[in-house]
Amino acid sequence: MISINQLLISLAGFLIVPILFNYGGGAANPALFFGILLYLFCDFLLAIFLFTRSLAARVLALLWHGAFLGCAFWLSAQAPNNTSKSSHGSESVLLLVALDFIYLAATSFPKIYARVYVAVKTNPAEVANQGSPRSGRA
Repeated sequence: MISINQLLISLAGFLIVPILFNYGGGAANPALFFGILLYLFCDFLLAIFLFTRSLAARVLALLWHGAFLGCAFWLSAQAPNNTSKSSHGSESVLLLVALDFIYLAATSFPKIYARVYVAVKTNPAEVANQGSPRSGRA
């Protein structure tokens, strides 16, 4: 479900962003325009990677959604207080990303914990020596 949401949002962004910047001053902010397109492209690739259902894709998506939420909250804290009505569309996207983040966290952490638990149970000496100067791994 998350991969479908992410894929649809990134594809919709590819359609909407060029139109918005065409009428909203894309020539005045070319770095922002290409930055948003790069973000949408990375989001599209991550959505495709999520279809593999691998744990690495889920962890990467969890980090991606966390970075998006952190950046959105940081930008909203930096913005001046506006008393007019805010856009409900941006609030809906933030809510969707927050729900995706919670779902990814709730479903990824047990799998990560299970892998670490199995690694510790099957070979505790190797796990204990990870990163120690005597093991040769740093």
